[in-house]
Amino acid sequence: MANHNATIGKESLKDVQIAAGDNCVTRTYDFHLPISEELEAGHLMGLTPEMELVPFDSTISGTTIGNGDDATTDFSNTLGAVMPGTLTITDRIETFTDNGGGILVSDAAGISGNVDYSTGAFAISFKAAPAVDVPITADHKPVPAGILKRTAEVGDTEGDVITFGQVNRKHLKVGEAFPSATQLRLLETKHIYPV
Repeated sequence: MANHNATIGKESLKDVQIAAGDNCVTRTYDFHLPISEELEAGHLMGLTPEMELVPFDSTISGTTIGNGDDATTDFSNTLGAVMPGTLTITDRIETFTDNGGGILVSDAAGISGNVDYSTGAFAISFKAAPAVDVPITADHKPVPAGILKRTAEVGDTEGDVITFGQVNRKHLKVGEAFPSATQLRLLETKHIYPV
C-alpha cells in the first residue's frame, strides 16, 4: 500500500495504520521537552521519572538523586522504571554501573549496590563519602511506555501513545531503525503486540 499524506481530522492515514486492532488503549502524555523536529508515528516511547514522554532511545541524564555531606556513604532513591543494563550513578569521583542483572558495580569498590528495574529503586554504598554539596546524579534509559500513535509536529507539547493492544509491526521505530527482537519482547511484556 502506498504511503499517503491524507489527513482525517487530527490523524494522518499512516497514523491510523499504527493501531492494528479495535482494542487498542491510547493515553496522552506531556513530552519532556517540546518537539524540536518531527517525530513519526510508530516510534517506541519511554517515560521520565516525572511521567513525561521521551523517545525510547533517549538517555535520561543528570537526575540528581542526592547531595554529598562528607559523612554519608549510603544512598537510596527511586527513579521510576529503568531499562536493565543502562543505569549509572556518580559523584564524579566514584561511578556505579548497572551489570544488567540488578547489581550496581562501583569502579572504586566492586559490587556495592543494587537496583529493582521495575520501580527504579536502588541502594548504593560509596567507598568514601561524597564531599559537601556534591550532586550525586543518575543516567539511564527508560523502559518502553508505548507506541507514538500520531506524528508529533515541531512545537507539540503532548503525544498520544498506544499503551495496550495490537500495533502494525512494519511501522515501528527506535530512532531510525526497526526495533530489535529484545525491544519487541519488551513491548509484549507491556501487552503491546506487534503483528
